[in-house]
Amino acid sequence: MHTLLIADDDDFFRDYLTTKFSENSYLIDTAVDGADAYEHVKKQRPDIILMDTYMPKMLGYESCAAIRKLPYGQEIVIIGMSSNPEMEKDWMKLDCGVRKPDCADFFISKRDIIKSFPLLEEKIVCLLERK
Repeated sequence: MHTLLIADDDDFFRDYLTTKFSENSYLIDTAVDGADAYEHVKKQRPDIILMDTYMPKMLGYESCAAIRKLPYGQEIVIIGMSSNPEMEKDWMKLDCGVRKPDCADFFISKRDIIKSFPLLEEKIVCLLERK
């Protein structure tokens, strides 16, 4: 069973994701902002992190970069998410098509999560197999 950390300051969306993933045999933990997510990862290493972009105290992609610097940070699947699909460029940090080591493994808009949750689950399975 995989451990999933959901980091989002939006109570509704955090609860929505918690419910959806709980139905699919994930162990769920939550964080209310980027700093909370970082502190959580230092104490308990999740397999997967779903992280919102705009959160208090630390932006999601800033938290992602800090997590990637931890000794085990590259082993965690990190998926950036936002209500704004334009945020993908900030999460993926592509240099001529090559992903930098401190960025997310994948980005998805919150609208796409709601529209097609099974697609997100499939992507998580693929990402976990590659780690």
